[in-house]
Amino acid sequence: MSFKIQILTEIIKDKRLKPIDFALYTKITHLYNIHQKQEETPFFHSEVRSDLLIQDNRTLKNSLERLYECGYILNEIKSFPKKLGIGIKFNPDYLVVEKDDIMFTQLPSEIVSRRIVSEIGHIGVRLLYYYESYINRKTLKNYAHPAEETTSFELNIDLKTVREYNSRLKSSGLVRIQTSKHEGYQEYIKKGESDVRYYRQFNNKYYVKLDNFHKKGSKIDA
Repeated sequence: MSFKIQILTEIIKDKRLKPIDFALYTKITHLYNIHQKQEETPFFHSEVRSDLLIQDNRTLKNSLERLYECGYILNEIKSFPKKLGIGIKFNPDYLVVEKDDIMFTQLPSEIVSRRIVSEIGHIGVRLLYYYESYINRKTLKNYAHPAEETTSFELNIDLKTVREYNSRLKSSGLVRIQTSKHEGYQEYIKKGESDVRYYRQFNNKYYVKLDNFHKKGSKIDA
């Protein structure tokens, strides 16, 4: 059975978080929900490292430390036991409550499966949430179209890397990218003088292919 992992838009765009931190937070959110929102979420570091392809315990601890400093988890993790799991205190203030004034994005839980992470990386996980955050599936607008420069700025990821991972997402089949051209006139004002210039801009349209998550993702172990 596939679950949806809901993440607040403010967290998706939090520049303090590195892509690995966002992927880890997404995984913890999933664990928090499947364990019925216990005060302490069971967290087996070796399994999480395997699913998210995190190189070593030190890298994992550093990422958990940033989540703690940002207030997304409530307990500081200083060490891991050799065999047993630990408890992560998820901050319920950032739990998605479906109200009209709450902006959030949801994607299938397969997004943090080992198979998908191996194809798109932590950056790809964040980009998918970012693009999906622009899509309103209750309307006919089923695509996102932020400029690559906007994506780079809002996620604090350099432009070259955004383009590289867009290609990876396209190759994975999780995103369809359509290039479209926008042209028109824009007024520029400099030192009290007005100048109207013609411009031509190419913006991509990003279609997140939800059905392909279920086809590609392996089962996530609790």
